Order: sequence, then C-alpha cells, then structure tokens
Amino acid sequence: IPLRLGLKHFNAETYKVPLAHMLSLSQSVGFLGGSPRHALWFYGANSDGRRVFGLDPHTVQRAPRRRVFSTKELTYSSCHSKRYEILLTDEYLRSINCPQTSAMNMSRIDPSLALGFYCRDLEEFESLSSSLKSSETLQSHSDLFTIVDRKPDYAADVSSAMMDLIMSGSSQMSNGAAVDDDDDDYILL
Repeated sequence: IPLRLGLKHFNAETYKVPLAHMLSLSQSVGFLGGSPRHALWFYGANSDGRRVFGLDPHTVQRAPRRRVFSTKELTYSSCHSKRYEILLTDEYLRSINCPQTSAMNMSRIDPSLALGFYCRDLEEFESLSSSLKSSETLQSHSDLFTIVDRKPDYAADVSSAMMDLIMSGSSQMSNGAAVDDDDDDYILL
C-alpha cells in the first residue's frame, strides 16, 4: 500500500505510532522506505515509534539451487504440481543471513513509503481488516489508510455536494470569521 505521510518530511508527530503498530500485525511483512537515495526494508519498530529496524534490500544473493524432478517422479506422484524443488541448504541459508541490521530514527525516514501485508486467504484479510478497525492504537491516532466494504461509485453526480461544500466554505469567509486552516493554500476545482 503506497503512502505519502507528509509533504516534504515525514510527519512523525502524527504517524510514527500507527506506523510502528502496523508492524506488529500478524499479516504485516514490513514496509519499504528509508531516506532519499537509500531504501531499506523495515521489519520492526519500538512500540513508541521512535526507531525502526530494517535490512538493505539491495544486497545481491545467489539464487538457491533447485532439483528437477525426473519423469518417473512426475508420472507416479500427483502431488507435484511443479517440475522442480528448491534446495534450501544450510550453506545457502547462512549466506542470506544479514550480519547487521539498520536502525533509523523514525522522524528521519522519507515520507514516501509502501506498507506490505500478506493475507493467505479471505479469512486472513478479514482478520486484518478487523484488526485495523478495532485497534485502540489506531483509533487514538490518524489512520494511515482505510479499508471500505465496497468500491466507490465514480459515476455518481457529486456536483451538488461539491457546490454545497464550496458555498459553505465561502459563507464562513463572508461572516468575517477568519478561518486559520492549512487548506486555505489550496483551491478546490
């Protein structure tokens, strides 16, 4: 799930705790982020969101060896849907072990990042959705993203709602009450 959590800088005040909480969900596989020109794969964080821990995904490793099944093995065994098996030897597993992790202050990460989740089936996706909706940590902080039950109707005529929104904004300005809001810098078209 690609996100932008701040304009020029990561908004740590708002997003560090919910982002750290995302890493504790059982379906989370981490997030891709880092600093400009230095991407990292983050897999964990302090519970207060102060620091994140990650690995460098740019470390190149050899592919594991594989054993091709013989014609006889393929004929007599219906359980083999593949023509080969991957050999994860102890030597190979030692070679992909990263000797040191990277730790970074959460306030220094780039605001562009991508969350990763793996749901094996619909049941796990529903469990993830339920966890996100019921989490007290996320209820007390800003949502990083939302999950909806159905696709929005993009063909709906929203012109009257937009006009009401525009008119309500202009009536606040005409009442003499100065509205000090960051949205004043943007124009809704």
